[in-house]
Amino acid sequence: MYFRVFISFFVFTLFLIASQVSAAYPDVKITTEVVPGDDDFFVELSTYGVYNLGDDLRVINLTEDRLPRESFMFYVSNGSSYVVWRGDLSSEFHRVFYSNGSWYLLLQGGYPLLRIDGKPFSRVYPYNSTYTAITVYRIKNGCIEPTWAIPSPSPGIFGPSRLENDTVVFSSYSEAFGRGFVVRVPLKSFEKYLSIINASAFVDSLLAAQLSDSTLVIFFPELYYFKANGSIYAGIVKNDEFIPVFKSEEATGYVFVFHGVLDAIPTLMVNVDNGEVFPKITSQYNLCDCYGEDSSLMLSYKTTAETGSMNLDLILLGLVLGILTGGVLGYKFGRDDFMGRWFR
Repeated sequence: MYFRVFISFFVFTLFLIASQVSAAYPDVKITTEVVPGDDDFFVELSTYGVYNLGDDLRVINLTEDRLPRESFMFYVSNGSSYVVWRGDLSSEFHRVFYSNGSWYLLLQGGYPLLRIDGKPFSRVYPYNSTYTAITVYRIKNGCIEPTWAIPSPSPGIFGPSRLENDTVVFSSYSEAFGRGFVVRVPLKSFEKYLSIINASAFVDSLLAAQLSDSTLVIFFPELYYFKANGSIYAGIVKNDEFIPVFKSEEATGYVFVFHGVLDAIPTLMVNVDNGEVFPKITSQYNLCDCYGEDSSLMLSYKTTAETGSMNLDLILLGLVLGILTGGVLGYKFGRDDFMGRWFR
């Protein structure tokens, strides 16, 4: 009797656990930060594991990994996108900021995906190949060099968005720059890339930064991807509730650029089932060594070339003088010898 009661209770408990597990959603959160330059920008992305223990898409019992599963850094310039850094749970520090026309890259751990003079980053002297300490690099005009002087970052211009009559309006004002921006982007421009299911929530989830050439960089600072009923929903968390903003066949992170025309830059693709993350941008940023651009080296090279030319001129002059001197001396001694034999 007691055994039957125990077995019944055990089976009933298993059903309870099974129902909870089958209704749970193992998913991913992506955080995005954009750092604007003059006509270019960096994108930093980190992905976190998310687990919802509820039986719907409410997130009251949401749990989240404290450390990012994967972190990435991308560089975008002149319509081209490059991957420059990738890290995992062991990576500790990666930042980039812009100041006075130069980029400053701060790295610790991870895998710099840069090519310098056509070679992988870690094999080029004098750059640190261990990455155990924080390393700081200055990037300007396509060259990179180590640096210890880090100026204060230049402030950027950021602005939130609002929806007005099927138009997304981005607006901001920055006292540091003494100017702001108001840019209008048709909502249907985004619908070309995304299947928006909640326009208001979609607009609330966007943030924009403006470059010096008035290009607008639009991104999701924080976006959750949940899989439910065989579909993937991307959305935001508000008042302990997951609010889907668009639906997609696969979880893909985007950054948009707008300069009269809206273009989408796919950044990451997430396999929600097992939490794997893949960069959609695979091109490596190619830099040159700033020491090869040193003006003093160029000056010494020119000096060497001028010295070689001068030496050649001196040799030719010496040869001409030698021929003339030899001719004069030969004529003099030959004449004296001839006259001596004539009057002997």
